[in-house]
Amino acid sequence: MRFVSIFKISGWLLLILFFVACADLERDNPLDPKNPDSYSQTVPLVEAFVNLAHPTPFNAWAIQSLNALSQQFLGKINIVEYHRDLQIDSVFYDDPFNETNQQSFFLQLQNKYVQLWPDVPRALPDVFLNGALARFSGAYDANSLKTQMESAVSELIAQKNDYILEIEKSKENGIVRVTCRVARLGNESAENLRLRVLFVKQAQFENLNLNYVVQMSWPGILINKLKAGSYQSIDGGQIAENRADGVICAIVSEDEQQVFQSQYEKF
Repeated sequence: MRFVSIFKISGWLLLILFFVACADLERDNPLDPKNPDSYSQTVPLVEAFVNLAHPTPFNAWAIQSLNALSQQFLGKINIVEYHRDLQIDSVFYDDPFNETNQQSFFLQLQNKYVQLWPDVPRALPDVFLNGALARFSGAYDANSLKTQMESAVSELIAQKNDYILEIEKSKENGIVRVTCRVARLGNESAENLRLRVLFVKQAQFENLNLNYVVQMSWPGILINKLKAGSYQSIDGGQIAENRADGVICAIVSEDEQQVFQSQYEKF
């Protein structure tokens, strides 16, 4: 298996969000959007494209390794699994956790990421960190991805971030509705962003724990401009309560190839 691991940006997480109390914060508080020197910490987003129907163990190893990575950086990173169907010649591998109406988005997103790595063809498993800025392709045992990714994740966690996210949820008649509040910190405005909304669910496959299987997505809600010190509340859609355990919102670039910040909210 060939591995690629390059990272070009940094950041990490402190998931304490003070939007509700912003009016009461001291102006030198680093989490106050009105403070021109404000910042948060990045919550890296790990996205894994996998297929559990293929008889080789590589995809299961990848998920095991990411589960271990999640435990090592508990509460500091978000991990999602895009379960993709796979066809090799005339053989079709139908992943038991795929979502038929999501396959097109999964494939398009992976292709966007792979465009920045032309020397490495699309693969399963294929794991990306904060968009296409870091790629880890393949897995040769249950710890290999964790070992490959630890340094890159640590670098991201050590960096400051110009965005902060807060997710609000409401439940009624078995439906969960999500609103994501996005704030721009620091003293510079941002333009041409997108909000990616991923509804996720836990599952079990044989002896393998699947922690964040993507069930439904809103891939790229456009944010034209976000002024420094301001925030926007964005409708993140809804899902049946029995279909998801939580939601991950991420601020991404307009071309969707770079992830700037992410946040998870449990239902």
